[in-house]
Amino acid sequence: MRSYVQALITAESLCHIIKEYMKYRFKTNINRSGCIQAVTPYLNANNEIIHWEVNIDNPEKELTVETDHLSHEMIRQIVKNAGYSAEKLSP
Repeated sequence: MRSYVQALITAESLCHIIKEYMKYRFKTNINRSGCIQAVTPYLNANNEIIHWEVNIDNPEKELTVETDHLSHEMIRQIVKNAGYSAEKLSP
């Protein structure tokens, strides 16, 4: 029984690793570390967001979000709820 459970966990982990996520890029007004701290609880609260990061050194103040279910509009709304703007960039 134990090896069956281990194999099942391994198979699920592998599926998670090879699964492709949608990756969205946004131009934002998140322009310093305090802004990142403010938006963090909003982005982290959504379980559909796999990974996110903001590059404040980029002139676009680019937010990158990986998800397997959310649309770019849903992500834009999350950022808006945090008090910031997000405009979808081309892939």
